[in-house]
Amino acid sequence: MAAPTTPALEILRPNECFAYLRAERVGRVALSVDALPTVLRVDYVLDGKDIVFRASADPRLSAATSTTVVAFQADGCDVAHHAAWSIVAQGVASAVVDPVELAKVERVLVPDDSRCTRVVRIRTGNISGIRMATPAADLDGGRWIASLPDGPQLATSPKAATR
Repeated sequence: MAAPTTPALEILRPNECFAYLRAERVGRVALSVDALPTVLRVDYVLDGKDIVFRASADPRLSAATSTTVVAFQADGCDVAHHAAWSIVAQGVASAVVDPVELAKVERVLVPDDSRCTRVVRIRTGNISGIRMATPAADLDGGRWIASLPDGPQLATSPKAATR
């Protein structure tokens, strides 16, 4: 295998960020719980420019249902185009309680299970993202090969692993 090269970094426009988010379904919500940063994995969908996900009864997610500012992050690896991407959004999160709105988003969310008792909407205020392009030799079957001081490190993309 050829030695990894430095990836080319590209700043994404907001519409490109939303396009990447539409193609993914797993992200992370970052919020403050008892004055400490907490990051939780969620299955999500986009509703326009809003990020919508089911929330379990986990008390840490209760902060995301009380009209609070949160951050959201998702990333992925595009093997076909030899690129990896990462998107970060900030916005106000609140519980979806209107029955009409709830019925609308329930149809597109991952099927409910007994632990997910609420639906949360993040109204995106800011969004930014990067795409890192690299030669094909740096992507190995969906794994991003990164050059670190201790040598190449492999990071497996869950999406690529299922292809």
